[in-house]
Amino acid sequence: MRLEAMPPVRFEVSGISYLSPVDSEGGGTWIWINTEGVIGCLLNNYAVKKAGPVHPVSRGLLLKSLAGHQDIKSLVHAVSTADLRTFKGFLIFAMDRQGHRLVTWDCDTLRIREKSEISRPITSSGYLPEEIVAYRRSLYRSRFDPAALPSSDELFCYHTLHDPAFPAHSVLMCRPEARTVSVSRIFVEPETVKFSYGTVSEQCRLNGMTTRTLNRVK
Repeated sequence: MRLEAMPPVRFEVSGISYLSPVDSEGGGTWIWINTEGVIGCLLNNYAVKKAGPVHPVSRGLLLKSLAGHQDIKSLVHAVSTADLRTFKGFLIFAMDRQGHRLVTWDCDTLRIREKSEISRPITSSGYLPEEIVAYRRSLYRSRFDPAALPSSDELFCYHTLHDPAFPAHSVLMCRPEARTVSVSRIFVEPETVKFSYGTVSEQCRLNGMTTRTLNRVK
């Protein structure tokens, strides 16, 4: 079970400020937003077949190291030229005002997907991965028009869905050995970036959201 993280705080790297929660175990993070309007997110790649490194470095530290980039082009270049042999499989989703990319690492090959190559929603599960990914994508398709982008509020509702009949499959997931422990919302505005963060109770209820704000670089 993932421990409760430290709520989003301000950091600075390469002269660029960013907001991110901090993993209590590895010291890294799984999501951040910087004052350039670049967003980075990390998921574990449970589809990996190849054995990973014996002594892996936290993937959250890799994502944290990328928070100082001004755009996704330079971020993706940094990942594609890094030595990734010390990391287990991962998916990194990055976006800015120009677009978005999905970088996948399977402990052997790095692949970069963009636009139509990326299936929504991006999700992963270490338990019944094929079944649960199919469930969450089916739920997404049942709620949203595939030709249109959902609104921020619609996406928030989707990410907080919990079905007691399918607790392990739910987007807000709960099973004996693991559960969703937090929900994040990010807003990129002309003058500011905002990070709203809420913890999830053991009863799979979202607690109140708190918001941190940074002024954007002029």
